[in-house]
Amino acid sequence: MIRDALRPAVVLATLAALVFPWVAVFGSNRPVGVPGDPADMAFPGDSDVYDQIWHFWWVRKAVSEGADPMYCPVIFHPDGVSLAFHNVGWTSALIMCLPGMPRNPVQALNLALFMGTLLTFVGGAFLAAKWGARWDGALVAGAVMALMPSRTVHVLQHYMVAQIGWVLLSLGFFTGYLKKRGGGLLFTGVFAFLAVMESFYHGILLTAAAAATSVLLRERPAGVRLYRAWAAVAAGFVLAALWFIPRGGPFFTGSMTWREAVYWSAEPVSYLLPSSLGPAGRLAGLPLKYPWMPNAFEGQVSCGLAATALLVWVCLRDRRLSLALVCLGVVILSFGPLLKVGGRATPVPLPWMIPARLPFFAQARVPARLGMLLGIIAGVVAGVSFRRLRPWARWVFLAALAGEMFIPSLPLLPAPVPEACRRVSGPVLDLPADPAIRITALYQTVHGQPRLTAFLSRGGSDACEEAGLTGLGMGDSMMVTQERIRASAAETALYHRMLLTPESRALHDSLYAPLFPGASTEDSVWVWSR
Repeated sequence: MIRDALRPAVVLATLAALVFPWVAVFGSNRPVGVPGDPADMAFPGDSDVYDQIWHFWWVRKAVSEGADPMYCPVIFHPDGVSLAFHNVGWTSALIMCLPGMPRNPVQALNLALFMGTLLTFVGGAFLAAKWGARWDGALVAGAVMALMPSRTVHVLQHYMVAQIGWVLLSLGFFTGYLKKRGGGLLFTGVFAFLAVMESFYHGILLTAAAAATSVLLRERPAGVRLYRAWAAVAAGFVLAALWFIPRGGPFFTGSMTWREAVYWSAEPVSYLLPSSLGPAGRLAGLPLKYPWMPNAFEGQVSCGLAATALLVWVCLRDRRLSLALVCLGVVILSFGPLLKVGGRATPVPLPWMIPARLPFFAQARVPARLGMLLGIIAGVVAGVSFRRLRPWARWVFLAALAGEMFIPSLPLLPAPVPEACRRVSGPVLDLPADPAIRITALYQTVHGQPRLTAFLSRGGSDACEEAGLTGLGMGDSMMVTQERIRASAAETALYHRMLLTPESRALHDSLYAPLFPGASTEDSVWVWSR
């Protein structure tokens, strides 16, 4: 009786966990996300999500006009800038250009996140099936990978990092080919290409996952079969490189050192935290970010306490030394170049120090994201082991998963656009002009006019300096600011007063008042036109 009731319960619980949090999302016109860490934001409440909304708008606009979406002439006008190595997910953005997809960029982002969650679930279930999981275990594996804390927190800020479905599909075909279970080299390469198009981080994740797969396989494939599988992955990487490299852009900046990787590293206690978005975390009042975390999105690396406990139990019960060593290796790599405890680096060197000092690999500055690889392994182990659990143990495991990782609701960001931003002539200069401002990207999706400044995760500060538009914010004398604004190519200047704190607003009001005669302190935006 218990066994018969368990199967429909697994199906219904999985569907509810994947779909329910999005019910309220699609009834609003607000994007999924949370504000960024105040220490990293120019204005309170700002978020990378606004830049991602802009990216969906721009790609759709470029594709509809037959232009190259990886080169944007409407920011840093008139020179424009390459977006090839901007921190955006190209696969998701290009899919949202298909007919029938929402034209509203906020809705496009939300739908892409939802589709990415479903794709992660499907890819995770497919991968677990290639390892021998039955259908119910495959559903559990897909749910573990789609809802693990290390992924769900990235849904709120870095959608391109969260979209690991292409990695899982490529890895599934890679595994199936090595195990002679219906895998295909063509699909291995195609999905590897799509994964790297989504994010360069996924290339690192897929490489590490394929290496772990090669180590963990019990059936040792013939050398030539293993080489072919790796060649298919490499072919996907090469195709992605041929897409990106000709379009240029600041990739090898040379500014990143191994010390930055220390900052963005996980800590031992990171793997012992439950999901702050699940019922247990909500009831316990767990914050998204703890004081010792660099930020919420790189600080939560756990794959879930229930999945972790099952993974440890399987390693001990079956004496899977190779599995235990691979998991331990992933965890140690995620700790970065130096061991950190309580947000402070100790003198203990770790293996990540080697790639962190190499020119190319130094760009991979966030070792904490390897926590997702542990989640992939834990998901596969949960799926394969599910049928081996006693019926009562399966109920306990499912209840533990739901209690920790089911997301009652997703947080949303505000997305109103000031009316003054809807009717402007370009080029537009947003004030204060700071390459760290994200939210003005949202405003451009409404007026569509060229902008003299913009936020870019790769090269934004350099582009502002080349345009001679840095330093137009706090600290400049008003005389210099007026001269530079009038000498610029701006037809319209928008001073976004509502973004500032009261203290900062008072200072900026005194600086900009001569440029905006007749402006009222009751207005949220002051407008200057040539």
